[in-house]
Amino acid sequence: MRNRASEEHKTADVQNPSSEQKTQPSILLSRDQIEADYNISRRWLELAALTGDGPTFIKIGARTVRYRREELERWLSEREVRSTSETPYTSNTSNAYNSKLTAAEDKA
Repeated sequence: MRNRASEEHKTADVQNPSSEQKTQPSILLSRDQIEADYNISRRWLELAALTGDGPTFIKIGARTVRYRREELERWLSEREVRSTSETPYTSNTSNAYNSKLTAAEDKA
């Protein structure tokens, strides 16, 4: 009887491969780790978080944030250019800021 139960369990695993293959959790990086691994300064990341120009992050506590490695990699790849004359992707925050500047210039 044990053999039959064991065979049924093996059959269930074959029919449902996700039972053994769990998704790996995201690798979370601190700003210090990003600075060490990617040479992007901690201060730049802090300022980018204030303006919304940096990669998305997870706010864990009042002063603790983490970045998903895959999100950081995606954000970096969006900014690849072949020439200094090319403009990489710009965020909505930058566009809103530039719109305010343009509006202020128009009033002057």
